[in-house]
Amino acid sequence: LMRNIPKADAEVRQKIWQREENRGMELAGKTVGIIGYGNMGKAFAKRLLGFDCKVIAYDKYKKNYSDKFVDEVSLETLKERAEILSLHIPLTEETRNLIDF
Repeated sequence: LMRNIPKADAEVRQKIWQREENRGMELAGKTVGIIGYGNMGKAFAKRLLGFDCKVIAYDKYKKNYSDKFVDEVSLETLKERAEILSLHIPLTEETRNLIDF
């Protein structure tokens, strides 16, 4: 989404090349929020290490898990600060509509 791929793809198929308009955003300097800091959430956080972004995480079932990859925050703080959101939780009745902003 950040790279405008669907829009750029549609334009290129119509032989429209607007490189600068479709450049998109970079991760550098952004705050990435991870909901669910289990194996997948942590693996994703590790991959973000080289992108020069701040990574915060919320996990309902874990406590004191801040490490060199993420800072632990409340769900409310994550919603306030995250510019990019990555979900690493199953869709259940408990998690349905967890994010509605």
